[in-house]
Amino acid sequence: MSVEKTEQQAQMLINRLRKRQNHLKKWAKLNNPGMYRLYDKDIPEIPLVLDFFQTEKFSTAVCGALYKRPYYKDDGEETVWLNQMQKAIAEAIDADPSVIFIKQRRRQNPQSQYQKINTVSKNSAAIIIKENSIRYKVILNEYIDVGLFPDMRLLRKKIQRESNNKNILNLFCYTGAFSIAAAYGGAATIDSVDISNTYLEWTKENCELNNIKTFYCHKNSTAAGCRLIRTDARKFLKEAVYTKQKYDIIILDPPVFSVSKKMHGILDIQKDAVSLIEDCLKILRSGGLIYFSSKLHKFTFDIPALTARYPVLLIEDITEKMRDEDFKKKWMPSIWRLTKV
Repeated sequence: MSVEKTEQQAQMLINRLRKRQNHLKKWAKLNNPGMYRLYDKDIPEIPLVLDFFQTEKFSTAVCGALYKRPYYKDDGEETVWLNQMQKAIAEAIDADPSVIFIKQRRRQNPQSQYQKINTVSKNSAAIIIKENSIRYKVILNEYIDVGLFPDMRLLRKKIQRESNNKNILNLFCYTGAFSIAAAYGGAATIDSVDISNTYLEWTKENCELNNIKTFYCHKNSTAAGCRLIRTDARKFLKEAVYTKQKYDIIILDPPVFSVSKKMHGILDIQKDAVSLIEDCLKILRSGGLIYFSSKLHKFTFDIPALTARYPVLLIEDITEKMRDEDFKKKWMPSIWRLTKV
């Protein structure tokens, strides 16, 4: 790519980011999101996804990823191009380039999904952000995903409002954001299940940031606080059915695809979603809720077939209700609310 073309794209990106910032800054000041989606492949020839952070360590920062291009560009050209875009982002938000972190999102070996990615810097860019009154640790440079998904922000709020005196199960809990929201909402018990030691430790740190008691647990318990359970979520569900555990709210936010030596087989959300939901229904109290979401772009969900098998089940697509200002006219995961009536 010519130097002139790269410079033109850099200016296009500056103009777009300034326009987005002007649109979102008043909303952000009123709603305190902590982080928000600043840019999402708005210009096709600049296939970046960028999130803006208001942090305790830096006044501002931007973290994002470069997505696959529809044409070939060698690694040397890509590096030069990314450096230029990094400078453009810094200019657009009036920040130092050192707080702009861009990673390349390529197809990964599913077995390496919990591992750190290679970065130029040896130092961890771990920062604390505050979403409303809740604090979260995010890491801008070590993993493809930073530890918190902005597109789930309104669902976290909803779970917080609905959790008072409820028994909560957070499957595939990742870094525990839903668990913390439930704790802030006054949940009676919270079980946070994930197969990754890394993510459970991250959940523990997030809970400690918010003065929430945590402890590791391998079986059902009535102790208060956030219980950290390291196991395959599908195995946990089978055992919970056997031991007759019951929950009022179940959060089911699985990865699109996952495989690990610790798992029983492969998780493929398109193939496994219905069986996961069916197992959740077996441990859900009457009147209870399941919040199910899918990050798969072409996910198909046969709602009529599921409701025909389970007449007590009401299913509502709440994706649009969970769409916040920074995701208007942009793609976001699909979210359903399932009620056992």
